Amino acid sequence: MELLNAMPPLRKRLNPTIALIVGFLLGGLGLGIYMRSVLDGLMVLVLAVVLASQLEAGGWLLGAAIAGGYGALRVHTSNERLPAAGR
Repeated sequence: MELLNAMPPLRKRLNPTIALIVGFLLGGLGLGIYMRSVLDGLMVLVLAVVLASQLEAGGWLLGAAIAGGYGALRVHTSNERLPAAGR
């Protein structure tokens, strides 16, 4: 959690549910595009490659679940640090 707080907030508020779905279905590449953040995309992509190479059969599913969870948590923590819109 400290790593997510140490990272700069995203440029705008995003939906954590959409980030979860994009991360699960498209992995790091999808998250990088949705969040417009190369760093976030690369972190998840590298993690997925490591898991897939180590766990063979189930690595892709675990990688997809982690990517989805990371995306939702990253967007949630970023939204908390951004100024409230329209207030």
